[in-house]
Formats: sequence, C-alpha cells, structure tokens
Amino acid sequence: DPLYMKLNVKWGKEKFDAVELNTEEPPMVFKAQLFALTGVQPERQKVMMKGGTLKDDEWGNIKLKNGMTLLMMGSADALPEEPVVRPMFVEDMTEEQLASAMELPCGLTNLGNTCYMNATVQCLRSVPELKDALRRYSLVMSFISSSEILFSVLDLYVSSMKCTESEDEDPTKGTESQLQLSCFINTEVKYLATGLRLRLQEDITKFSPSLKRNALYIKSSKISRLPAYLTVQMVRFFYKEKESVNAKVLKDVKFPLMLDVYELCTAELQEKMVSVRSKFKVVEDKKLEMQQQPKENLKVGAPKETKYEPFCFSEDLGSSNSGYYDLQAVLTHQGRSSSSGHYVAWVKRKEDEWVKFDDDKVSVVTPEDILKLSGGGDWHIAYVLLYGPRRLEILEQGNSN
Repeated sequence: DPLYMKLNVKWGKEKFDAVELNTEEPPMVFKAQLFALTGVQPERQKVMMKGGTLKDDEWGNIKLKNGMTLLMMGSADALPEEPVVRPMFVEDMTEEQLASAMELPCGLTNLGNTCYMNATVQCLRSVPELKDALRRYSLVMSFISSSEILFSVLDLYVSSMKCTESEDEDPTKGTESQLQLSCFINTEVKYLATGLRLRLQEDITKFSPSLKRNALYIKSSKISRLPAYLTVQMVRFFYKEKESVNAKVLKDVKFPLMLDVYELCTAELQEKMVSVRSKFKVVEDKKLEMQQQPKENLKVGAPKETKYEPFCFSEDLGSSNSGYYDLQAVLTHQGRSSSSGHYVAWVKRKEDEWVKFDDDKVSVVTPEDILKLSGGGDWHIAYVLLYGPRRLEILEQGNSN
C-alpha cells in the first residue's frame, strides 16, 4: 500500500474529494483534517469503510486504497462566539483593578509627603469600635472621644526610683501615664519582650537632693492599668551628632502576632486579670477537645454568630481585663533616616490574611510577610505595632464549665 493517497469522504449530503492521507501518521491526524473540513470534533467523528471503523491511534487491519470513499458520521458544533466582555487575567490587571476584583479596602492618595498620615489612618481603621463610632456620628469630636477611650492611658506604677550613688537616700515611689509602650533596642535586644522590659527597668540621670548634684538612678516600673488597644513604638531612631541626622537602628527585633503582657503588670492588676485569663484557658481546651473528636460526633447545622465576652473591666471602659493581645496593624518605615524614606500600613483582614496599604496601592499579604517586618535590612521595618484585645469567645451553654 502506498504511504500517501487521496480518499473521498462522504458526510451526510456533502462529499469531499481527494482528501490527503499518510499512513505513517496516526489516524488522529487524518481526523484533524476532517475536522478542518467539516467542523466535526475528532471525538465525535465515526469514520467507516470496508473492513471496520477508523480508530484514533492505529490503522489496525484496515486496508486503504487510493481513491476509495469513506463514510463519516457526526454532528458539528457551532463555533464558539467571541465573548462580549473579554476575560481579564490577574497578571494583566492594574493594581486598582486587582483591588476591586478582590474587594479590597480603599487606599489613600499621597498628597505630598503624607504617607505617614495615610499609614496611621489605615492602622486606626482596623479598630472596629472607631469605625462604628464614625458610622453613628458625623462629628469629628465623636472620633476623638472614641479614640481617647480605646487608646486611653497606660498607667505605670513606679515601684522604685533608687539612687545608685547614695545608700542613705530613700527610694521614691509614684505613678505616671503613657500613651504607648516603648521598645528600647540595643545589642542585647532580639525580641520585643526584652525591649519592653528594658523600658520598665531603666537607668536615668537626675538631680539628687542628698548629693546636691546629678546622679544615676535605677527606675523600676510596673503596669497598673492596661488600655484595650496597646500601641508599641519601636525606638529605632537616634540622633547622630557627627552627621546631624536622626539615624535608624536596622537591627532585627522579632515581635509576636499574639502578645501577653501579664509579666509586666503589678501584682494587683495580675490578680484582677486571673479570672478572665482562666476563661481563655477553658475555651482553648474546649476547642482543642472538639478538634480531636471524630467528625461524625460533631453536630452539623447552620453556622452561628460568634459572640464574645467584654474585653474591658466593667468599672473601667476602654481597659484590658486579660493582658492578652492580638497584633492587628503595623506601621512600617523604609529608609535610613526619620526625615526621609516611606511609611506603609499593614492591617489584619482575617486570621490568615493581611492587607498592605502603600498609599493608594492596596494588596493582600500573608502573616509570614508581616513577621518579615522585624528588621535587619533595608526592607520595610516595623516602627509602630498596634495590638488589639484578644476576644474571648462565649461557648454554648453547658460547654463553658
């Protein structure tokens, strides 16, 4: 049999003459030619001749002769029409189109060196109580009032101010209020907790009434009142006299997604927080127990709205009654000096998803990306950490005991 031949193909009322065929190629190639002529997809073709039906991958025992006629059966599909709206792929989208498709929150246009303000506003936006207050009231004062309650003062109880140069001078005691905690950074600080402890146990120089001159004192403090939302400033800028510039400490200082400041509090505050902290342990144990149960034992029903216990002491609105916090926003700085560089906000959207607000450019990032903001190079470095209250879930009746 010749390798190349020309066959006739009859399809319904139509007939195609001199269709080329090469027996060295699989029958699928011939069917592809028939598809080009008839519009019938190869998988819908049934090609018959004397000796059998044509397969896809081999000719088998079929004997073909030049000029013979084959019969093809099968219906042609209508050619697909070009869509009215062309599909757009993620790779081809602009940042604005991507943000819209993923239902991301709005960014803020940089009006000229306003990146710090933009980033700060986006961090504040992560506080649900502030958003609710703004929806209820149109007056700016309502926003300020809510801010003062939720970001209310952090009281430090100064347990001791002892002069190290005079044994006869009695230590002094007192209280002071702060709007944030500061994390001091030196060569020893690798973790946030270490830097916070340095802030509460520091060396200061002040006038000594017994020595009648400036002397060195050790100032020891404990937290006597915690705010609902805790702001932590990473003390990364210092003044370089030689260059006359506020230089930046680039050192890597790890911070946690979940923060517990119990150890930094006074004994009195710790005692007040014990009952709520024990409830957290009950809820966590119950959830762990449910995760270990076989799926068939779990009740299946409509999802219920999660309810939470108050995070404030009943007599102190805007306080924290547990000392447990979850990181919910980070304000970062990229650059070598406080007078230059760029500020960006990173805000938690849900448990495993964060949103990066780079002025008007908005994108989704992961918790792993947030942990990379701890410093150590020229990448974005955490400058302000905003911790919100960890919410204590109310278990169904009968499950909380």
